Amino acid sequence: AIYPMSVIPPTDPRAKSTAHAYRDKQGSGVLSAWSSGILATIYAEQGDGDTAWKLLKDVTSLICNFGGMAEYGYEDGHWNMQYFGTAQAAVCTAIHHLLLQGHANEIDLFPAVPSTWPTCSFDHLLANGVEVSGCFDRAANAVNATLVNIAKETLKKGVRCGKHTEELELSPGESKSFAWQIR
Repeated sequence: AIYPMSVIPPTDPRAKSTAHAYRDKQGSGVLSAWSSGILATIYAEQGDGDTAWKLLKDVTSLICNFGGMAEYGYEDGHWNMQYFGTAQAAVCTAIHHLLLQGHANEIDLFPAVPSTWPTCSFDHLLANGVEVSGCFDRAANAVNATLVNIAKETLKKGVRCGKHTEELELSPGESKSFAWQIR
């Protein structure tokens, strides 16, 4: 009900307590890339990039050479031979949510960057009909982003990064760039 349906918002106290309980339950010695990816997405939506990133790093041993991820990994280092595109997709979705989120009529830039990342950037991620490219630099205290309307109609969205918010109206094919200080 939390993700992907958003019946309960990820910041609801019930969602937070459920995420913590599920994360604590995962300490059983079996790793699941699929459940870790979904849980990391929920933590990213809650703004907790550090916990999300830890969940993702914990399942990196399940990445296989053929472009997928094993469904499960075990305490002894073994993993199953079944490769799941959904597991890999869940991990990719979580990374997307660390960098960019779309909520109703809002686009949130770099909403959950882990504290250990000095910089990060992405090109051509999508949120609410808008193609976004951006760069986050903690040392330079800067965020730069370009948003392009790829929809066939004019879009009105709020764009947020930390404490900065700006209303945006883009005609089809139109782009707009932002440069903000992040502190």
